[in-house]
Order: sequence, then structure tokens, then C-alpha cells
Amino acid sequence: MITISAWLAIDEVTVENACVQIVPGAHKQVIPHVKAPPEMLFRQMADPNYISTQPVIDMELQPGQFFLFNEQTLHRSAANTSNYRRIGLAIRVTVPLVKVYHQQLFEGHKVIIVSGKDPLGFNQVTQPPPYS
Repeated sequence: MITISAWLAIDEVTVENACVQIVPGAHKQVIPHVKAPPEMLFRQMADPNYISTQPVIDMELQPGQFFLFNEQTLHRSAANTSNYRRIGLAIRVTVPLVKVYHQQLFEGHKVIIVSGKDPLGFNQVTQPPPYS
């Protein structure tokens, strides 16, 4: 495990507005990945033929609450078809040997080095915001 992520709720996040769902126990399996459909942000996804998605844990959160997970945690969320906004902030911390595909995230995306150096130079790096 080399990445830890936090999903921080900006809005109230419920089943109704398509909260993140976690598949318990899936981290104990090796699940192959397949090419994701073009409308998805990431290029790969877990192969649905290898996983059981029931039961799931609905990660309902109040604004300011968060949960932590790693790259082995199988998770998903459906499209929000409710009339309620669902905004969350995904924060990922990893090591320099992970190549981030910046252009697939959004224009101008860069990483911030929290500690140490990036000897491999895989990623586009920026400085953290200045203290105010």
C-alpha cells in the first residue's frame, strides 16, 4: 500500500445524493483491472466480473466529516440524480514513484511535495500555497 486517500465532505452526503460506497472485504482479494468507459475520469477500473458488490457500506457524511482509504479499498459512487448537490474533496498522499496522469485529471493539475524530493521526476510539481 503506497497511497492513502481522504474523502472530505463539503456538502451533506447521503444515499439519496449518491454517497461513496465501500465494498467490505474486497481489499483481501486481487481484483484485475479493465479499461474504464470513456465517460469515467480514470483509465482503469476493477473488473466487475470478479467482485460481489453486496453488501456495501454507504459512507454518509456531514459537512467536514471524512473517511480514509487506500488503493486496495474497492469503492464506487453512482451518478447523483437527486436535486441535492454532493461535493467532496479527495486528498491523496503517496510516494514519488507513483506517476500521476495530470492531463487526465484536469488542465494545470500538479502535485505538491510534502517532504523529501522527487528523484524520478515523474510528476509535474508546484509549490504549496504561501502562508498568509
